[in-house]
Amino acid sequence: MHLRTPLAVLLAFSGSLGATPAHDGDPEWLDGARLDQGLYVRIHHPRVIRDLRSFGCGLVVTNVDGATDAVVNEVRYHLGADGGPLVRRPAHTLETRRAAYAQYKVVREVLEAVDPVADPARTEELVRQRTVAMFEIAEGSLVERFDVEEAWIDPEAVSYRMTVEVDLVQNGVARTLRKPVVVPIQPPLPDGTGRMRRIAYDALTGVSRPLAPAPGDAQVGGSAWYAGDQHLHTVYSVDAFLLSQNIFHAGFYALVADLYGLDWIITTDHSNIHFSLFGYEWYTEDQLEASAQQTQAYRDATGFQAYAGQEMGLGSQGFFNHPSHLLAYPRDADSMGYLENPSSGMITGHLNCEPEQVIIDRVNDAGGLGFVAHPFVGQLLFYQGWDFDNGATGWAGFEIFCSSSGNFKDTDAQAVEKWFELLGDIPAPQGGTLAPRPGFPTPYPVGIGDSDAHTIMDIGNTFTYARLGELSRPGIMDGFVSGRCVASNGPLGFGTLNGAGPGEVATGVGVGANTIEVTLESTPEFGPVGDYEIAILVDGVARVVLPPSGMPGSSAVFVVDNLMLGPEDGFVNVFATSSVGPARSLANPIWLQFD
Repeated sequence: MHLRTPLAVLLAFSGSLGATPAHDGDPEWLDGARLDQGLYVRIHHPRVIRDLRSFGCGLVVTNVDGATDAVVNEVRYHLGADGGPLVRRPAHTLETRRAAYAQYKVVREVLEAVDPVADPARTEELVRQRTVAMFEIAEGSLVERFDVEEAWIDPEAVSYRMTVEVDLVQNGVARTLRKPVVVPIQPPLPDGTGRMRRIAYDALTGVSRPLAPAPGDAQVGGSAWYAGDQHLHTVYSVDAFLLSQNIFHAGFYALVADLYGLDWIITTDHSNIHFSLFGYEWYTEDQLEASAQQTQAYRDATGFQAYAGQEMGLGSQGFFNHPSHLLAYPRDADSMGYLENPSSGMITGHLNCEPEQVIIDRVNDAGGLGFVAHPFVGQLLFYQGWDFDNGATGWAGFEIFCSSSGNFKDTDAQAVEKWFELLGDIPAPQGGTLAPRPGFPTPYPVGIGDSDAHTIMDIGNTFTYARLGELSRPGIMDGFVSGRCVASNGPLGFGTLNGAGPGEVATGVGVGANTIEVTLESTPEFGPVGDYEIAILVDGVARVVLPPSGMPGSSAVFVVDNLMLGPEDGFVNVFATSSVGPARSLANPIWLQFD
């Protein structure tokens, strides 16, 4: 028997922890090492392909710190063995942004030295100047969209390779910028179905042995597991545009997520950041409507479940009234429509948001479902973590794993630890069900995983598996409300106890020895099941830990005998973590009802 605190367990299984916040305050082009004679080149392309089909990419070239202007004469895309080159002749002049770049660096340095509490007016003015400089740098970019045809993708290849060449004249000298791109081709994500090897494991002795295959499939409850990412920022989020030079809309996000093998997405552009500069605006009712139409068009054409929601600012906390963030998902209809989210100040409009309860009620009244975003992540002068003592009701759950890189961070460990604390306050089930929570749409705070992607390359780096009766918006929302969810960055791990899985109540639990079946499904992308350590947590504390077995293969069901349970125990979670990499899976609780 293994007894450790929840946080110690998570840190021990973390693999690779990072302290990077969800939103990095500095753009990539601030790093001079990324510049080529002052030019910044970024290619937006799928990070991985798990479903072979045509896809699109984007090219952005910015003269951030060149000594003079540069002229782009030709762009060539060498696409696959038989596909190129595709030639474009944009004849685009890249005016140098050296003055704005120097201003940005000066303002950034001064801003770091200013005490925002002692001098709020000076702080706000510096933030305004920094934002203007960023916009001036980004505005002069060459932006190109290009497509890769399905015929150019070799289904036998392990990766898709292309090279982008930009011919230009700079300082009177002609030269070519070359950027190679490699996109791995990987198998589909796990779905929990199919026959899997079965391994018996005795929790008291630690002895394991193979079992004869079980009849039928290993899936639970007659339904499969599907995967989706529901925290995504497109070109309509000003930080995605300025910091990441994101040029893509919601329909393109749906295409990329489809390539990644996800089954749904919900875009969540910042609706509290009302921002206008040089004739451009973020975030307007027209932009929300455009996202809703784009996702519907892709959904109608392909069947892929794509929807548009919002990330809203709410609450007035601290000296600067920093807001927290709430993800608003369309529950009762395909679109909630544009939800008002007024705020003011700090040039990008982060401050003086309406109270938490006002925003949550607005989401629910519009037929939406609200999840708290990255509850322990904050960024100075822009937003802060969720106050769990604010008394607000009506939210469904929160992100227990939120990472655009896929790495499990200290703030995620804090979120999981708080999650266990809140789960411990839920009354024991009666009659095979949990009692409704007055004022809440879910019987307990449901934990989900999201990427908080601000570029297409970050989509699906963290996501949520959900066991659905049907792949549809009502089915997805029912999966969220019921808690049949697993937060993951790749593998699928979950338990079943007396036939009950995540979010469900296991009835007839005996005092003493019980048997839990743990399904772990991976792919070569995330490593064999033998790389994983599996923790069976009871009330947030490790009761049994299955060490990495070293066995090959991508799927297995571990039949764990002698899981000792008593009437003081309330819920069981299954956490699976790779011992050699960052891959991990965090399942929602199975609730215990004893005989």
